[in-house]
Amino acid sequence: MKREGDKPAVIAGRYEVVRPLGRGGMGKVFLVEDRETGRRLAMKILRDRWLYNDRVIARFEREVAALRQLNHPCISKIYDARRSGDTLFFTMEYVEGKSVHQWIRDRGRIGLRSTVRVLCLVAHALEHAHRITIHRDISPDNIMVLKDGSVRVLDFGLAKLRDANQA
Repeated sequence: MKREGDKPAVIAGRYEVVRPLGRGGMGKVFLVEDRETGRRLAMKILRDRWLYNDRVIARFEREVAALRQLNHPCISKIYDARRSGDTLFFTMEYVEGKSVHQWIRDRGRIGLRSTVRVLCLVAHALEHAHRITIHRDISPDNIMVLKDGSVRVLDFGLAKLRDANQA
């Protein structure tokens, strides 16, 4: 992230970068603070090398379109999506927790009750999502378990919007 001296990077004149959260093939995810609302958000930024690749931009836009249509307590909400200069990004709910992968690794053996609870929450989220889109990348790294035991299904980057004629 570009910085001027010791000042944190600010994107679109509004989002102050706090720290990196992760990275993938398409982009990087940062924890940002919205200067207008004071809310902490996750921001996914498309990597510079993909800014002029129509297929990658279309995939990024599909993820945004899918998230905009979804309203479920186990799916992170999207707040903003746009291009600012050479930065294509979207912001979404920031969730503090552990991926299912980390959660299992940290806890060791997971009891049947906890396993069934998490799977049921994920199933409800996917049932809701699949009315509009197909996730296509569900994995232990794309499911977060929060401190209160709730879950969030993340990363709709490979999502495919359903045709209106599909059941």
